[in-house]
Amino acid sequence: MAVMTWKGKISRDKLWVLIALELGLLAGLACAEKGVKSGPTADDLFARGMKAFQGRKVWGFINTRDYTQASTLFQEFLDKYPYSRFAPEAQLRLADSYFFLGEYDSAVLVYDEFQKLRPSHPEIPYVLYQLGECFFRQVLSVDRDQAAVLSAQKWFEELIRRYPESQWMAEAGKKSRKCREDLARREIYVGEFYYRRGDYFSALDRFRNVLTLYPDSGLGDQALYDSYRCFRALGDQEQAREALESLRSSYPGSPFLRKLKE
Repeated sequence: MAVMTWKGKISRDKLWVLIALELGLLAGLACAEKGVKSGPTADDLFARGMKAFQGRKVWGFINTRDYTQASTLFQEFLDKYPYSRFAPEAQLRLADSYFFLGEYDSAVLVYDEFQKLRPSHPEIPYVLYQLGECFFRQVLSVDRDQAAVLSAQKWFEELIRRYPESQWMAEAGKKSRKCREDLARREIYVGEFYYRRGDYFSALDRFRNVLTLYPDSGLGDQALYDSYRCFRALGDQEQAREALESLRSSYPGSPFLRKLKE
């Protein structure tokens, strides 16, 4: 009677499994000995992103800024190294890359996340300004939705309120005033629409908004003139007279006074 050896007790499938495991172990040891890297380090990946973002100078001029590549690299960096010392800079440059690409909605998301995660970061004034600028660049004509104007003004005003000494203060002030002018023009536009339809009370509400909410818009004389016309149409001579007197005293050189003589 034949005696079964130890080797005979191992099935062919199990033998292949053991061989595969041993080969895998040997391959792993070989890679470890050679120091194979699993991917770029945090420093390398950040440096590549900054190189794409800053571009390359040729004869003193920058001519190779690749914001698309920069945004891809910075996003990869943040996904892999969210706690790196470079993370704040990478997040800011990611937002800037989107901004320069004209992808304002994406830029807003990243800027907003930055200011929420790092409320005391020294770049917060810049971030608030950029948030306002993202919306400012999307402002539509007076007959369209004014949501972008309202959002732009909100961020500019927050910058002015929180950081009055910031280097971005002056520019934010100019653009905030422009936003108020646009909103006042919107009120005039809607008010005149109501006036043409004969809805004088609704029109007066809009003209009153110009005088009370946006007194520095430069449209006060037009609001008073249009209010005068509404009161005349309603037969309210007393209110019409008061509106006319305010127009004459507050805006003696207004072209709307000349229109009254025509």
